[in-house]
Amino acid sequence: MQDALANRHVKIIVDILLQCVADDFFILVSQFLKKHGQNTSTGFLEDLQALRLYSQRRLDEQGQFIHVSQSDEICKALEGLYNGTQIAVNFRRGAIAELLAYELVRSRCQDNECQGNHRFIKRSNRYESDQVDVAVLSEIYVEGYTCKLKSTGIMSEDCTNLSTLSEVADELGYLVHVGAICFDNSKMIRQRLRRFPATEMIMPYGLDNLSRLRKSLFEEFID
Repeated sequence: MQDALANRHVKIIVDILLQCVADDFFILVSQFLKKHGQNTSTGFLEDLQALRLYSQRRLDEQGQFIHVSQSDEICKALEGLYNGTQIAVNFRRGAIAELLAYELVRSRCQDNECQGNHRFIKRSNRYESDQVDVAVLSEIYVEGYTCKLKSTGIMSEDCTNLSTLSEVADELGYLVHVGAICFDNSKMIRQRLRRFPATEMIMPYGLDNLSRLRKSLFEEFID
């Protein structure tokens, strides 16, 4: 996963997606990533071409075509992303969701507060979390997020890791917020979370509410 997070095609795609979170183009790219596991899958070339021609189908309020300059750039990056072994491509696809979430959360954090692939350790009570995809630790609050391309990728151990983190952080006197981030609608993510016990505190973040990650829930407590 570290190699996937550092992949230049992953970074290019994330940089572009950050500019259009919740936009139609963002949704189209996310659907492409969820649908295609390899560049030989059915409809891959057709769907890629549809993304490339996206600007020719989009109209503004005056009925004029809007030029989406990123469409060609992101298609080239997708071609590079899918040029690899099946395992490498799977990691890269997942890395896009993880890196995007990291950048959204980091955008409103202080220096060194936001970390990727982090473990929370409290030796005094012998607590050590499993790896948290996106983590935030400040003097007064803790955040933790699991990131998956699809909500079906959320497993019981992901939920247990976040719910335990929430309980421990609360006991230690921190404000705490945990969530699951996927390229699905938040209602679908919530339905998946309900398959597992004690997930009420885990907030779902999907295509309809990802932009909320740019705003801290704890602003009133920050000087």
